Amino acid sequence: MIIDCNAFTGNWPFGELPFTLPVELADAASAAGISRSLISPLEAMFHHTPHSVNMNMLERTRDFHTLSPVPVINPEMADYADNIKQYLEEYSIIAVRIAPEYQSLKADSPAIREFLELLQEIGLPLIIQIRMEDTRCQHPAFLVPDCPLEPWMKLLAAFPGIPVLFAGIKMNELAANREAFTSNNFFTDTSWFDGVNCIEQAINAIGNTKVIFGSNAPLFYMQSNILKLERADISEPDAAAIASGNASAIFRIYTDLRSESK
Repeated sequence: MIIDCNAFTGNWPFGELPFTLPVELADAASAAGISRSLISPLEAMFHHTPHSVNMNMLERTRDFHTLSPVPVINPEMADYADNIKQYLEEYSIIAVRIAPEYQSLKADSPAIREFLELLQEIGLPLIIQIRMEDTRCQHPAFLVPDCPLEPWMKLLAAFPGIPVLFAGIKMNELAANREAFTSNNFFTDTSWFDGVNCIEQAINAIGNTKVIFGSNAPLFYMQSNILKLERADISEPDAAAIASGNASAIFRIYTDLRSESK
């Protein structure tokens, strides 16, 4: 059983994707052996006000039990709190996502602190997207740097009630921020792990409870991240924790996923 905590639907303006619609993602995930996917709309990365694309995703995924929509929030917008309330009441969302470099968000903004205070008050997990694609592959007219970790980790450490998934962490960043991960309510996904024994190295660095399966699909292939986990020389409990146990606890996914279908 696998929960993919870092997946997307929609269109990417810089290349053709293997699938764009929620139904296509659900089918691809099922074929790959993924039981649940936490998804966000790719178009939201380029919308100053992402509410409309969030609503489009939420409506399209309403009947898919294997897809959990994760709206993208812009805390600099005046109505974001009302939007989150609506998403919770009408769609029972389990997390929200921000992509600081795509959305021009700064950790020292008063609006960001107010946003985090709201998330802590309602107990809603946050996914913070560190990167979407390799900077070497970006369109030369649209270069988006990787999100700097230090200012965001420093800020988020002051909000221990928010489980924070740093999506898109690389192995060198994990090693450099080992203490921050082990000392705070921080987690990372596997989507950008690379190199020999990357899963083993991640567990040794921050422990098996801090690592969650993520694919970054459809920008990355789901199967490549599944193979990382399947070929890792780790115990069955460690593999189960990374595949689904940690995500189930963090995002409060308690349903028996084995019985779910579209």
